[in-house]
Amino acid sequence: MYEYRLGDLAQMLTAAIAANRDLIAAGDMGAEKPNPDYCEKLAVCVDGLAICCENFDADSSLIQQMRTLERELKDGTADTRCPVLRSRLQGIIEGIQNNLDSRKFFYVPKEDATYWHNLELFGKDVPTIFPIHAAFEIAELGSCFAASRPTACIFHSMRIAEYGLRILAKRVHVKLTDKGKPVPIEYGTWDKVIQGIRNKIADVRKKSIGPKKEKALQFYSAAADQCEYMKDIWRNEIAHARHRFYTRDEVLGVIGRVHLFARLVAEHEIPKDGKKHLAKINQRIRELQQGYEGLNERSPQRDQSSIGSGESGETKEKAEG
Repeated sequence: MYEYRLGDLAQMLTAAIAANRDLIAAGDMGAEKPNPDYCEKLAVCVDGLAICCENFDADSSLIQQMRTLERELKDGTADTRCPVLRSRLQGIIEGIQNNLDSRKFFYVPKEDATYWHNLELFGKDVPTIFPIHAAFEIAELGSCFAASRPTACIFHSMRIAEYGLRILAKRVHVKLTDKGKPVPIEYGTWDKVIQGIRNKIADVRKKSIGPKKEKALQFYSAAADQCEYMKDIWRNEIAHARHRFYTRDEVLGVIGRVHLFARLVAEHEIPKDGKKHLAKINQRIRELQQGYEGLNERSPQRDQSSIGSGESGETKEKAEG
């Protein structure tokens, strides 16, 4: 799925239709050819149309028609008689309309637009403190909500929550095993990880602890309870092919629950040292910049060398969800 600037195409297409009407009017008034200034502006309009059409992968033959007309208008080789120009421009306009009819577009309502690809859907701390892949999940969650994909929203919400669960497990040094062999936290089931956290808390409480440690244990215990709740209500259900549909309000409820959990974990993990916190933020910014092409959907990445050559770029970044 791509984000497409429909307003740009609307402006260019409106200008082309207006230019076509001008050619009809000029022909009716007996004019043989438009003046050079008109041809120059028409070339700019056709160039803009070609770029807009390349961005939704219009048929290559249509792009070629536009690029050829643009080139001929610029180098003075075009047949600029009003009937000829009108016929060529009308063919391009009809070609664009046919291309649009053969593709599907959807719009995001104004109230949901802020969710689309929003890395800060859970605030600034979560994408900074959580692993970099959690930022991808947050962006996908927002986009899926904006696109009215409720099941996908629950799926991505649970993946974000799982990153928080792993942070908790590693913080209390949970060690998982299977048949006597160590298992990475990332490969453990929610049940095993949550139980591992509870076991660690129970072991520590058997020893002599002070108020500070007791407060920390209460935090981890409460966080584990939240994970247990999310696992039983949503995670287990979304992980299996069970017949279940979610309403908008239900999805917002899940997002809100995961948001609170993720913020709770992130705020607990923020380095107390301001310099370390700043360093962590800067490191995450660099990581996001390095992965920017994968995260950004606002303008599909294309082969810019093809623009102006009459060929449509084929390289593009696709978005999941």
